[in-house]
Amino acid sequence: PHRRRGQHERDERTMAEPVRAGGGEQQREGEHGQTGGDRARALPLNRWRQRQSKAAPPSGLRWRELEDFDARADRLWESLRGDFALQCVRDSRYLQWRYRQVPGPRHRIFALLREDNEIAALAVLRPGEGLDRPAQITELLAPAGAPAGTWRALIRGCLAWAWQRGESSLQCWMFSHCAAHPHLLEAGFFSEATPDYRLLVRPTFLEERPAAAPAPPFSAAAWLEQVRRAVYEPSSWYLSIGDADLF
Repeated sequence: PHRRRGQHERDERTMAEPVRAGGGEQQREGEHGQTGGDRARALPLNRWRQRQSKAAPPSGLRWRELEDFDARADRLWESLRGDFALQCVRDSRYLQWRYRQVPGPRHRIFALLREDNEIAALAVLRPGEGLDRPAQITELLAPAGAPAGTWRALIRGCLAWAWQRGESSLQCWMFSHCAAHPHLLEAGFFSEATPDYRLLVRPTFLEERPAAAPAPPFSAAAWLEQVRRAVYEPSSWYLSIGDADLF
Protein backbone atom coordinates (compact mmCIF):
# COMPACT_ATOMS: atom_id res chain seq x y z
CA PRO A 1 0.00 0.00 0.00
CA HIS A 2 1.01 3.58 -0.50
CA ARG A 3 2.72 5.01 2.58
CA ARG A 4 2.98 8.79 2.82
CA ARG A 5 6.41 9.78 4.06
CA GLY A 6 6.52 11.44 7.45
CA GLN A 7 3.49 9.65 8.90
CA HIS A 8 4.03 7.94 12.22
CA GLU A 9 2.06 4.89 11.11
CA ARG A 10 4.20 2.15 9.59
CA ASP A 11 2.91 -0.26 6.99
CA GLU A 12 4.73 -3.55 7.49
CA ARG A 13 5.03 -7.04 6.16
CA THR A 14 6.27 -9.97 8.18
CA MET A 15 8.66 -12.64 6.98
CA ALA A 16 10.11 -15.84 8.39
CA GLU A 17 13.75 -16.71 8.73
CA PRO A 18 15.02 -19.63 6.57
CA VAL A 19 13.37 -22.86 7.64
CA ARG A 20 16.63 -24.79 7.60
CA ALA A 21 18.73 -22.13 9.33
CA GLY A 22 21.15 -23.46 11.92
CA GLY A 23 22.22 -22.15 15.29
CA GLY A 24 20.25 -20.71 18.16
CA GLU A 25 17.91 -17.78 18.49
CA GLN A 26 19.05 -14.58 16.85
CA GLN A 27 18.29 -10.97 17.75
CA ARG A 28 17.73 -8.68 14.77
CA GLU A 29 18.61 -5.07 15.59
CA GLY A 30 18.53 -3.40 12.19
CA GLU A 31 16.54 -0.42 11.07
CA HIS A 32 13.27 -2.32 11.24
CA GLY A 33 13.93 -4.19 14.48
CA GLN A 34 11.24 -2.30 16.39
CA THR A 35 7.53 -2.88 15.92
CA GLY A 36 5.08 -1.02 18.13
CA GLY A 37 7.74 -0.74 20.85
CA ASP A 38 8.56 -4.46 20.81
CA ARG A 39 11.72 -5.82 19.26
CA ALA A 40 10.97 -8.46 16.65
CA ARG A 41 12.92 -11.71 16.99
CA ALA A 42 14.32 -13.83 14.20
CA LEU A 43 13.90 -17.47 15.20
CA PRO A 44 15.40 -20.21 13.00
CA LEU A 45 12.62 -22.66 12.36
CA ASN A 46 14.61 -25.71 13.34
CA ARG A 47 14.49 -24.32 16.89
CA TRP A 48 10.79 -23.57 16.40
CA ARG A 49 10.29 -27.21 15.39
CA GLN A 50 11.88 -28.43 18.60
CA ARG A 51 9.59 -26.20 20.65
CA GLN A 52 6.38 -27.08 18.80
CA SER A 53 6.84 -30.80 18.12
CA LYS A 54 4.26 -31.73 20.77
CA ALA A 55 1.92 -28.77 20.29
CA ALA A 56 -1.71 -29.38 19.38
CA PRO A 57 -4.63 -27.07 18.46
CA PRO A 58 -6.79 -25.81 21.33
CA SER A 59 -9.52 -28.08 22.61
CA GLY A 60 -12.46 -28.23 20.21
CA LEU A 61 -10.40 -27.33 17.11
CA ARG A 62 -8.71 -29.57 14.55
CA TRP A 63 -6.33 -28.74 11.68
CA ARG A 64 -7.54 -29.98 8.30
CA GLU A 65 -6.70 -29.40 4.64
CA LEU A 66 -9.60 -28.39 2.38
CA GLU A 67 -9.90 -28.99 -1.35
CA ASP A 68 -12.09 -25.97 -2.14
CA PHE A 69 -13.92 -23.03 -0.57
CA ASP A 70 -17.54 -23.72 0.27
CA ALA A 71 -20.38 -22.07 2.20
CA ARG A 72 -18.37 -22.35 5.40
CA ALA A 73 -15.93 -19.81 3.98
CA ASP A 74 -18.88 -17.46 3.41
CA ARG A 75 -19.87 -17.77 7.06
CA LEU A 76 -16.29 -17.12 8.15
CA TRP A 77 -16.23 -14.00 5.97
CA GLU A 78 -19.46 -12.74 7.53
CA SER A 79 -17.86 -13.08 10.97
CA LEU A 80 -14.84 -10.93 10.08
CA ARG A 81 -15.98 -8.55 7.35
CA GLY A 82 -16.61 -5.77 9.86
CA ASP A 83 -13.08 -5.82 11.29
CA PHE A 84 -11.74 -3.33 8.72
CA ALA A 85 -13.37 -0.53 6.75
CA LEU A 86 -11.38 -1.23 3.59
CA GLN A 87 -10.64 -4.77 2.47
CA CYS A 88 -11.34 -7.13 -0.39
CA VAL A 89 -14.50 -9.24 -0.14
CA ARG A 90 -13.12 -12.64 0.82
CA ASP A 91 -16.17 -14.81 0.33
CA SER A 92 -16.07 -18.30 -1.18
CA ARG A 93 -16.72 -17.01 -4.70
CA TYR A 94 -13.71 -14.69 -4.61
CA LEU A 95 -11.42 -17.17 -2.83
CA GLN A 96 -12.30 -19.94 -5.28
CA TRP A 97 -11.58 -17.63 -8.21
CA ARG A 98 -8.35 -16.28 -6.70
CA TYR A 99 -6.80 -19.55 -5.54
CA ARG A 100 -8.36 -22.34 -7.57
CA GLN A 101 -9.03 -20.87 -11.02
CA VAL A 102 -5.44 -19.78 -11.57
CA PRO A 103 -2.40 -21.23 -13.35
CA GLY A 104 0.85 -22.00 -11.58
CA PRO A 105 1.50 -23.87 -8.33
CA ARG A 106 -1.60 -25.12 -6.58
CA HIS A 107 -2.35 -23.19 -3.42
CA ARG A 108 -3.00 -25.24 -0.29
CA ILE A 109 -6.03 -24.48 1.87
CA PHE A 110 -5.96 -25.26 5.59
CA ALA A 111 -8.54 -24.59 8.26
CA LEU A 112 -9.07 -24.91 11.96
CA LEU A 113 -12.44 -26.64 12.20
CA ARG A 114 -14.72 -26.53 15.22
CA GLU A 115 -16.64 -29.52 16.49
CA ASP A 116 -19.62 -28.54 14.31
CA ASN A 117 -17.27 -28.66 11.27
CA GLU A 118 -17.48 -24.88 10.78
CA ILE A 119 -14.32 -22.91 10.02
CA ALA A 120 -12.85 -21.03 12.99
CA ALA A 121 -9.79 -19.81 11.04
CA LEU A 122 -8.39 -20.25 7.55
CA ALA A 123 -4.97 -20.12 5.87
CA VAL A 124 -4.05 -20.24 2.18
CA LEU A 125 -0.45 -21.21 1.44
CA ARG A 126 1.55 -20.97 -1.76
CA PRO A 127 4.47 -23.39 -2.24
CA GLY A 128 7.86 -21.85 -2.84
CA GLU A 129 9.69 -21.88 -6.16
CA GLY A 130 13.34 -21.91 -5.21
CA LEU A 131 15.25 -19.28 -3.27
CA ASP A 132 13.97 -16.44 -5.46
CA ARG A 133 10.32 -17.06 -4.60
CA PRO A 134 9.74 -18.23 -1.03
CA ALA A 135 6.67 -20.03 0.22
CA GLN A 136 3.95 -17.60 1.23
CA ILE A 137 0.98 -17.28 3.54
CA THR A 138 -1.31 -15.59 1.03
CA GLU A 139 -4.32 -15.50 3.38
CA LEU A 140 -4.53 -15.69 7.17
CA LEU A 141 -8.15 -15.28 8.16
CA ALA A 142 -9.87 -15.28 11.53
CA PRO A 143 -12.08 -12.73 13.30
CA ALA A 144 -10.01 -10.05 15.02
CA GLY A 145 -11.51 -11.11 18.34
CA ALA A 146 -10.56 -14.78 17.95
CA PRO A 147 -8.84 -16.27 21.04
CA ALA A 148 -5.06 -16.07 21.11
CA GLY A 149 -4.91 -19.87 21.03
CA THR A 150 -6.72 -19.89 17.69
CA TRP A 151 -4.26 -17.45 16.11
CA ARG A 152 -1.31 -19.39 17.51
CA ALA A 153 -2.62 -22.71 16.23
CA LEU A 154 -3.31 -21.23 12.78
CA ILE A 155 0.21 -19.81 12.46
CA ARG A 156 1.77 -22.95 13.93
CA GLY A 157 0.00 -25.05 11.29
CA CYS A 158 1.42 -22.85 8.51
CA LEU A 159 4.94 -23.18 9.90
CA ALA A 160 4.59 -26.95 10.26
CA TRP A 161 3.51 -27.18 6.61
CA ALA A 162 6.59 -25.19 5.53
CA TRP A 163 8.87 -27.33 7.68
CA GLN A 164 7.46 -30.60 6.37
CA ARG A 165 7.90 -29.46 2.77
CA GLY A 166 11.49 -28.37 3.39
CA GLU A 167 10.74 -24.81 2.28
CA SER A 168 13.63 -22.35 2.43
CA SER A 169 11.50 -19.60 4.02
CA LEU A 170 7.94 -18.49 4.65
CA GLN A 171 6.61 -15.00 3.94
CA CYS A 172 3.49 -13.17 5.07
CA TRP A 173 2.25 -9.60 4.70
CA MET A 174 0.55 -8.30 7.82
CA PHE A 175 -0.02 -4.73 9.01
CA SER A 176 1.10 -4.08 12.58
CA HIS A 177 -2.43 -2.99 13.58
CA CYS A 178 -3.88 -6.42 12.68
CA ALA A 179 -4.70 -8.99 15.36
CA ALA A 180 -2.43 -11.61 13.78
CA HIS A 181 0.71 -9.45 13.89
CA PRO A 182 1.81 -9.98 17.52
CA HIS A 183 1.18 -13.71 17.18
CA LEU A 184 3.39 -13.85 14.08
CA LEU A 185 6.17 -12.16 16.03
CA GLU A 186 5.63 -14.51 18.94
CA ALA A 187 5.98 -17.47 16.56
CA GLY A 188 9.42 -16.26 15.42
CA PHE A 189 8.60 -14.08 12.43
CA PHE A 190 10.32 -10.71 12.13
CA SER A 191 9.13 -7.43 10.68
CA GLU A 192 10.40 -5.51 7.70
CA ALA A 193 8.98 -2.32 6.23
CA THR A 194 7.24 -2.75 2.90
CA PRO A 195 8.58 -1.18 -0.28
CA ASP A 196 6.47 1.61 -1.75
CA TYR A 197 3.50 -0.09 -3.36
CA ARG A 198 0.73 1.92 -5.03
CA LEU A 199 -3.00 1.37 -4.81
CA LEU A 200 -5.58 2.62 -7.28
CA VAL A 201 -8.73 3.34 -5.28
CA ARG A 202 -12.22 4.02 -6.56
CA PRO A 203 -14.21 5.27 -3.55
CA THR A 204 -17.65 3.79 -4.15
CA PHE A 205 -18.91 4.17 -0.58
CA LEU A 206 -20.60 7.48 -1.45
CA GLU A 207 -22.76 5.59 -3.97
CA GLU A 208 -24.11 3.14 -1.40
CA ARG A 209 -26.82 5.28 0.25
CA PRO A 210 -30.41 3.99 -0.20
CA ALA A 211 -32.01 4.99 -3.47
CA ALA A 212 -34.90 6.69 -1.64
CA ALA A 213 -32.62 8.92 0.41
CA PRO A 214 -32.43 12.51 -0.84
CA ALA A 215 -29.09 13.47 -2.35
CA PRO A 216 -27.32 15.99 -0.11
CA PRO A 217 -25.95 19.19 -1.61
CA PHE A 218 -22.68 18.31 -3.28
CA SER A 219 -19.54 19.69 -1.67
CA ALA A 220 -16.27 18.82 -3.35
CA ALA A 221 -14.32 19.74 -0.23
CA ALA A 222 -16.46 17.53 2.02
CA TRP A 223 -16.27 14.66 -0.48
CA LEU A 224 -12.49 14.85 -0.67
CA GLU A 225 -12.23 14.97 3.11
CA GLN A 226 -14.37 11.85 3.42
CA VAL A 227 -12.18 10.07 0.88
CA ARG A 228 -9.04 11.22 2.66
CA ARG A 229 -10.22 9.99 6.06
CA ALA A 230 -11.20 6.58 4.72
CA VAL A 231 -8.31 5.90 2.36
CA TYR A 232 -5.32 7.48 4.09
CA GLU A 233 -5.97 6.05 7.55
CA PRO A 234 -3.72 2.95 7.76
CA SER A 235 -5.84 1.21 10.39
CA SER A 236 -8.79 1.19 7.95
CA TRP A 237 -7.01 -1.27 5.69
CA TYR A 238 -6.48 -5.00 5.57
CA LEU A 239 -4.27 -6.40 2.81
CA SER A 240 -2.65 -9.75 2.16
CA ILE A 241 -0.21 -11.12 -0.40
CA GLY A 242 -3.25 -12.44 -2.24
CA ASP A 243 -4.40 -8.87 -2.93
CA ALA A 244 -1.32 -8.17 -5.04
CA ASP A 245 -1.30 -9.03 -8.74
CA LEU A 246 2.40 -9.99 -8.55
CA PHE A 247 1.94 -13.23 -6.62
